[in-house]
Amino acid sequence: MQSLYHAMNAPLFTEAERKYVLFHFGEKQGSFSTALWAAIAAADRQNRYKLEVSFPGEVAAYIAWTEGDLHERVTEAIKAVTTSRI
Repeated sequence: MQSLYHAMNAPLFTEAERKYVLFHFGEKQGSFSTALWAAIAAADRQNRYKLEVSFPGEVAAYIAWTEGDLHERVTEAIKAVTTSRI
């Protein structure tokens, strides 16, 4: 988990992406953030669009993880952090 925290400090990620990834891997967040991530995940495309009006970064981060390249970018950042320590 320490490598994940270091990797998420890279400038490759938006603040919302950092928060989502850390949440996804089990970091405790406030009740509102937890409910927001759950609502975004449960929403169909039409309702996700409505959430995006007020929470554009969070919806973009979720979509980047589920449909985009965020998972790969996190994996590469973790590899870079762990290899730079050797």
